[in-house]
Amino acid sequence: ADENAVLFTNGDNDTFPPWCLQEAYGVRKDVRIVNLSLANGHWYIKQIRDYMGLELGWTDEQIERLRPFRFPDGRTFQVQDQVIDAIIDHNADRVPINFSVTVGGSARKYHGVQIDSMLTLSGMMFRFSHNTRTLSLAKEESIAFFSDPQKFRYASFINPSVYKNETTRRVLGNVANSLLMTAEGLRTAGRIDDMAAILKLALDIMPASSRAINSLASWYTERGEVDSILALLERYPEADQREIRLYLAKAYRRINKPEEAGPILDELLRESPRYRPALDEIMRLLIEVNNAEAVVAVLQRWVHYNPEDLEIKQALGELVRQLEKAADSGGNDS
Repeated sequence: ADENAVLFTNGDNDTFPPWCLQEAYGVRKDVRIVNLSLANGHWYIKQIRDYMGLELGWTDEQIERLRPFRFPDGRTFQVQDQVIDAIIDHNADRVPINFSVTVGGSARKYHGVQIDSMLTLSGMMFRFSHNTRTLSLAKEESIAFFSDPQKFRYASFINPSVYKNETTRRVLGNVANSLLMTAEGLRTAGRIDDMAAILKLALDIMPASSRAINSLASWYTERGEVDSILALLERYPEADQREIRLYLAKAYRRINKPEEAGPILDELLRESPRYRPALDEIMRLLIEVNNAEAVVAVLQRWVHYNPEDLEIKQALGELVRQLEKAADSGGNDS
């Protein structure tokens, strides 16, 4: 968190550990942690004002009258939403406002509007600013945070012998998601090597993270690294094998090996006759190699299993007519 920040957290698992660090170990006592679950209680709102020293603009009587409400346009305001608004309105000009990544998008609101466009991701927190116009990434801060063992340690996150219940796994998912968002920002910025390093950190925490695996597979596809994609298939059997095999076929196509890509795509469609991404990819491949007969055969099989796909059915009929016309004219109209 930023120095002297207000840090919004969500529930038990992202609040009690920081409280313990502050009160038992004296760590970062400058940060004022505001738990949004508790912020629906009048007694806690008074603590925010009286013990955290945050101006809210409310008297005790006004706090007691706070209730959830709904605008005619359908927007709803929980009490916690009103607390966020009050803290930002009365303190943001002098106090940094941070949201933990564990606070879901539906709770990151300001005056009834989802505020991701006003946030910058830095490591494990979002920094709020009235001057930000799109969700952005503090690249150097995030890389420094995740790379520094004094700031971020995996500890039991990656120890398979430590039991993790469903709630704990959700918390780990929030950690992995912040890494994935960081990786996506680095990819957009062209920082590919940094992106790959961050994705591998995410997989250390959540080995079954389909987003991380697919992001790596996509990157390997762009580089034509077939062996790296094969390694993903072997190392993460619990991942979506179908999607990774699709990336594998794309990688073979990228390095001009249609004879390797074709059987993978054909097998995918035989296993999953309604898997449209495989159809699109095999069509590109067959058109590249100018195999019209195979195109017709694949489309006929698709229509057989997907009779409701009128667009493909129409395209198949038009293709057949063109091929018949070309055959009748000796191939000159092809």
